[in-house]
Amino acid sequence: MSHITVPRLPTSHSGTSSSSQHCGQGSEVLSIQMDLLVPTRGFRIVDDQDRELKTILGQIEDQHGVRIRLTGPEDPIQISAASPKVARAAMGSIMRSLILRDGHATVWQDSVLVAPPSDKRVTRILLRESPGTTWFRPVAPPTAPTEVPDSLAAQAYKNNLSTTMVRVGDGLRYSPNRMRMRIAFGKLFFKERKRGITSYTLDEFSRLARRVTSRGTSYMEMRLGGEPMREKIQQAFSLDPDFGDPQATENFVIVTTKNVNLEVSVDENQDSGFTFGLLNVFHREKSHRSIEIASSCPDKNLDWVLKVESPIDEIDSKLPLDQRTLSNGIRIRQNAKCIEPYVAASFAQANHIEAVIGKTTWSYYLNKDYLVEVSLYQQWSTLSASTKRQPQEPVTGVSVNMYRPEWDDNMGKADVSTGPRPWAAFPEQFFESSMSPADPTRDLEPIDALLHWVGKVQTLLDKIV
Repeated sequence: MSHITVPRLPTSHSGTSSSSQHCGQGSEVLSIQMDLLVPTRGFRIVDDQDRELKTILGQIEDQHGVRIRLTGPEDPIQISAASPKVARAAMGSIMRSLILRDGHATVWQDSVLVAPPSDKRVTRILLRESPGTTWFRPVAPPTAPTEVPDSLAAQAYKNNLSTTMVRVGDGLRYSPNRMRMRIAFGKLFFKERKRGITSYTLDEFSRLARRVTSRGTSYMEMRLGGEPMREKIQQAFSLDPDFGDPQATENFVIVTTKNVNLEVSVDENQDSGFTFGLLNVFHREKSHRSIEIASSCPDKNLDWVLKVESPIDEIDSKLPLDQRTLSNGIRIRQNAKCIEPYVAASFAQANHIEAVIGKTTWSYYLNKDYLVEVSLYQQWSTLSASTKRQPQEPVTGVSVNMYRPEWDDNMGKADVSTGPRPWAAFPEQFFESSMSPADPTRDLEPIDALLHWVGKVQTLLDKIV
């Protein structure tokens, strides 16, 4: 099906613009108006509430000096231009930007993969009930010392991991949004299992993992313990030659409202006070702007997940709280172990704040490529706050994640109106090892290099958690 363009006489409309409805050509009159009907097959759905689509169209407005309007879901896109030639050029850019590439339609679909042990053959995988919950934790019981690694299963896992990452990357290449990518460690739980069956072969468990993927019935618990666990992890890092001393310490305050988490950095100034820095805002619930590729490791104490999420654009969105309001309403208390934010009950109630979290993060370089972050956080619920004081003792937790600093640069905003981000295939773009003679992964494929460093952190944590 080809797209339809209909020239129209200049008229005024009250439809919603993709951006600020600017002309882009100074005072030049946009006397030509055309409609563009986007096909329903093979192209992105035109939705006037799609923030990413609005960003793309806003960039095309700037590029061609036109005005673009969205009037409703799947309605024609209205283009106002100075001439038919300019309008048609803008339409071409729109159509190129809306073509669905391989994997784009499912780019935000989570995945759960099964990582077989590298040192022995798995005979059975058990699903054990988590006390006090309806969740199940995959566990691989010890096998006989004579068992040998299942090389075919290990290769199949790496192939699946690479294929999944390439699918995600092919979709993200066409996203203009700023994104953040991290690897996190935790315990993966399943919500379901076959009725009455608690023991599975590797193939059976892999099929269950695919079912869990499609139904969204898995959960990754990132809280590894409390303050004593933080001390154990940092001590283990300090004794390992690949880590050494922490490179930096950062503080954050996270404010939870009904729909979003607002995460703001906190800087200490010369007057022994605190000022708020960069603000990131994320949807609380699962949305089409977050993707998790989880690896279940039944023979380990911890699993791991690669997560990509896109912060909400605070410029184009109406946020429940802005930086100035947060700065006026939150007070920071000194604490040698973890930053302590405080909000008055009246402020929490007026701004519908459900929880306030103070987070202090210690960063360690791993082989000069990755940063491994150990975070200690304290969370206060404000739902039961009295009118005078913050409620009960906070819940304390520890989390560990890792990333490469250049990921933040590569995943910054991009102009994709004339083509995709200039990325290589996803594993090569983000996980390729350095060429340093001291790098033990320099001769490995990108996926193998990634698994080497993930395994390094995972093995260290397994001895503690």
